[in-house]
Amino acid sequence: MNKVYEENKDVKAKLYDHHFDFIANLNAVCTPAEVDMIKDLMTYNVRNVKYEAQLEMIPTLNIEEREYLMNLLNEAREYAIDAKGSKEKHALFKKYMGRYTIWLSQRGYDLKKERQNWGARVKAKGGKL
Repeated sequence: MNKVYEENKDVKAKLYDHHFDFIANLNAVCTPAEVDMIKDLMTYNVRNVKYEAQLEMIPTLNIEEREYLMNLLNEAREYAIDAKGSKEKHALFKKYMGRYTIWLSQRGYDLKKERQNWGARVKAKGGKL
């Protein structure tokens, strides 16, 4: 095997262990709501911002579609906690939102039209996207 690959694999394994140790330690001294808040703070609250924006853009999302979105954003947040910096954290959320976009498209959503309609609703209220 490639030496760089093996070193990277070892680093990722250690990071994986540290991540779960960190979360376990948080759970030992914080309530679940506090742990959730800390995770959001560590990831610039992107999970909640993306979720709310998606609900504003497509208010007709059903329960399953909303739950799937939140599950993807929660997974992205777990990885983003360990990301090096802001760019890397945002890139992870972008990756997971891309997955959601593909999933919605496969379900028949015209996301270009949804975004245009959202823009029109925001503009009618005097806002900007």
